[in-house]
Amino acid sequence: MKKEKYEQDTWDIARDMLLVSFGSFFLSIALAYIIRAVLAYLVFPGIGMIVPAVDDFFTNQNREEMELFNGMAYEICLLVSFFISMFILTPFAENRKTVFGKIEKGEFITPLKGIVHFLKYDFESLFSTILSFSALNFLFGKTFGFAPFSILFRYFDNLEIILISAVLVFIAEFVCILPAQKHWLVDYYIGED
Repeated sequence: MKKEKYEQDTWDIARDMLLVSFGSFFLSIALAYIIRAVLAYLVFPGIGMIVPAVDDFFTNQNREEMELFNGMAYEICLLVSFFISMFILTPFAENRKTVFGKIEKGEFITPLKGIVHFLKYDFESLFSTILSFSALNFLFGKTFGFAPFSILFRYFDNLEIILISAVLVFIAEFVCILPAQKHWLVDYYIGED
């Protein structure tokens, strides 16, 4: 039995794009501050108490070394928090959940079938999320000096930043869609769909 293409409303696709791209963008910035604070005030001092070389590293830095370390640490926190925020927000994409439930009808799917489903039925949402997040990352990075992929601004040119951002969002979408689909499958079986 061949499955028909499910018609989606443009507003539903846009709503998913806004949630996943804008939501993960701003959530990742907030999470980066939290991760950075936990590392700076709990983890590194705790390690420094156990390993004296770590304590010496932080106490014997000059101002330039400290600024460089802090900048790199924050950029790494931003990058890590982006993937965490995508993982948190992807299951809340209601249109993707609706399409998944109506097309798959609670059928168990393999990871490959889940990716094929995502490419076939959510391509517009995927494309708009990649485009909007890459643009938002570039604009915030250039204007304010921070964005989830701020580390790219240190090493790459404008076009490369946009392309690498698009690739990172594409990878994050595929890493996060499979757990989201499992979550939606559970919702389908317990009647929350």
